[in-house]
This record gives sequence, C-alpha cells and structure tokens, in this order.
Amino acid sequence: MRVGVSSYSYPWSLGMTGAHPRPSFGLDGLLEEASAIGADVLQIADLPAFFAAVPERLDSLRRRAETLDLAIEVGTRGIRATDLEDALKRATLVGARTLRTVLDRGADQPDSLTAIALLRAAVPRLEQAGVTLAIENHDRLSVGRLRDIVVAVGSSRVGVCLDTVNSFAVPEEPGRVIAALAPHAVMVHAKDFRIRRADHGLGLVVEGTALGEGMLDVPALVAAVGGAGSRISIVIESWLAPDASPERLWRTESAWARSGVAVLRALIEPMPADPVHA
Repeated sequence: MRVGVSSYSYPWSLGMTGAHPRPSFGLDGLLEEASAIGADVLQIADLPAFFAAVPERLDSLRRRAETLDLAIEVGTRGIRATDLEDALKRATLVGARTLRTVLDRGADQPDSLTAIALLRAAVPRLEQAGVTLAIENHDRLSVGRLRDIVVAVGSSRVGVCLDTVNSFAVPEEPGRVIAALAPHAVMVHAKDFRIRRADHGLGLVVEGTALGEGMLDVPALVAAVGGAGSRISIVIESWLAPDASPERLWRTESAWARSGVAVLRALIEPMPADPVHA
C-alpha cells in the first residue's frame, strides 16, 4: 500500500478555494512538501496550474518526482473523450499510471447507460497509455450505481476511487461506501470527519478533521482495501473550514497532511515485535 497526499490536502495553500494562495508554493512546493513528510504518492487533481503547464514543465516535474522517489497521480473531471484525452497526455508526461475522474463535469451528468458506453470507448486509449482510470464517488451517484457501472464496463483499466465522505451528499454513510466500493477500488481518498449538532440545535453539521481524529474508522478502511500488502494508493484529502488567518490555514493543512501520513504509516508498517517478548 502506498501513502499519498493530494492537491486536495492543500486546497487553501494552492488557492483552489479562490482564496489567496500560499507564497512560493505551487506545483514545486507541493512536490517538495509531499516528499518532506514521507509520502510515496502525490496526486495532482483539478489544479489549473497543472493543466496549463507546457510539456517541458511537466517533464521537469516528472524528473524532480523521480529524484524524490515520489510517484505522481493525476486527477481530472468528466469521462467523454474530450475530457480524458488531455488528462491522459499529461498523465503520461509525468509518468502517472492512475488517472482519477468523476462522471460529471458541470452540467454534463451522464446516465448509467451513457457512462458505460463512454467508459468502454475509453478502454483502448487507456490500454495504449498504460493508465488505469479511477472513478470517484462524488455527490450525485449512489455507490451501488457507481459499482454497477464499473462492473458493466468489465475492464481492469476502469476501477473506483473510493472517497470516504463524498457520498454523504447522496446520502450514504462511510461504512456502506467502503463495503460497496472497496472490492473495485484502485485508489482511496481518505478524509476524516466529525458530525455534530448545529449550534442552534436544529440539524447536524458535517465537518472535516485531521485523519484519525474524527469518526472515520481508519483501520477498517485500510483493511477493507487490502491492508499493507495491497498495491493501492491511499491519498489524504481534507475538508478544512475557512479561517480569518490564511497563515493559520496553511499551517493547519501542512499539519493535517503530516499527521495523516503518520497515522497511515502506523497502520501499514507496524512496529517490529519486542525481541524480549517475540
């Protein structure tokens, strides 16, 4: 199992939220920070700077990642040929072997039959590129329907990106999501969460926490997708609420990413047995 971080581990630092980005961070800072905190994988998803970069820039990122012994994964949106082709080219340029996407791109929300046809049509191109497509559970679609779509496509080049909390929007709770999608997962987005009563008492609030500090059963998640021996990547993302201080947000993102890597390492790389008691 490979432990990773993502552009969605640092959305405030990267300005993905529309807020002021962290100075001198960007793609290069993302690579360096991922390496510094001990990640195996960096997933660059939905980041405009990546999709605007010229081929020479992407080749430079690939070479730097190789120096840092860091694998890159790419994330895009949509499943039509026009959505996937540029992302596949960019994935190839940075040496990525996995491409995450979601079925919907804005108002384009294909039904199940259309999605199956589009994904089947994409398989030859995925095979040619040597890339596996990971479809993320994301808001609209129940995990049962997503699972059925992937099974109907019937290709090892099309699997699932299992996100632990996105399906609250359906609504479906994480236990159901993990049980349904783990057998088809080729990557995981590990987000932790807390559910609390709203301050006014009428309703509930779902909010993000650092991995291992919320209500997500992280050991059960790791076990469900194959444990330490799995070839899957488990990538930390965060739902971090805004703060009046950008600097505090940037520090918190870094702290959550670092502690999340440590939590996952402790699960997949258990401490050696005490020789006195072995």
